[in-house]
Amino acid sequence: MSELHEAIAGDVPGLPAGPWVLLGEGLWGSVHDLGDGSVLKLVRRNGGLGTGESKHYRETAALRLLDGLQGSAPRLPRLLDAGRFENAYGFSGPPLAGWLRLEKLEGKAVDEGRLYALKAEERERLKEMWAAADAPRVFLHGDLNLSNVLSARGLPVALVDFAEAGTGFPEEDFRHFDNPGPMRDAIFRSYAAVSGRAIDMHRFRMAVAVNATCSLAIGSNSGHPREGMRRVSFLDEALRQAGIEA
Repeated sequence: MSELHEAIAGDVPGLPAGPWVLLGEGLWGSVHDLGDGSVLKLVRRNGGLGTGESKHYRETAALRLLDGLQGSAPRLPRLLDAGRFENAYGFSGPPLAGWLRLEKLEGKAVDEGRLYALKAEERERLKEMWAAADAPRVFLHGDLNLSNVLSARGLPVALVDFAEAGTGFPEEDFRHFDNPGPMRDAIFRSYAAVSGRAIDMHRFRMAVAVNATCSLAIGSNSGHPREGMRRVSFLDEALRQAGIEA
């Protein structure tokens, strides 16, 4: 960690010396707890589809746009500072495109099993929170999945990782919930109750098809063969239900 600190301290002003705690690592970078109420997100130049520069731009732009919604539900991280690296190759490791310093939000990534185990009064609080939410439905998080949703007792849920943020049809944000079952049904029913409109399943299936295509393009059939087969079957089924013959 000292090597990393030394390599990037000149680009990130006021960077605590550490030690830092690694909170998570993904395709496009890593997130570190700086120990002062903030986290540092490092964005790699290369990862999946697209570029690290575009991911960095999207997230900083989205968080600046959403800054006026601080204090609302769901909770959102405040962007404290951000910047690009002058020398992406200044240290050992994958080349970096940029960095974001964010407010640390209390909570842990949502676990599907924990949602089913919520007490009745906690479920009612969640229902009341969503019922009170009144936000435009044209802005998309872009990578809405349970690992990007934080929960903490007594607080509204929090959303993190806006690197894929943009605009589009509301159904596009449900593309990761492609497995039929109680979780997807509950999400769809909650959306319909809050928005006053039903899910357009044609648009949803098209979003699932695009998601499956991207997954195949990024990982092909990497990993267990069953995972590759699952992705292909989701793509074929989504295209078929959307009226497109694969």
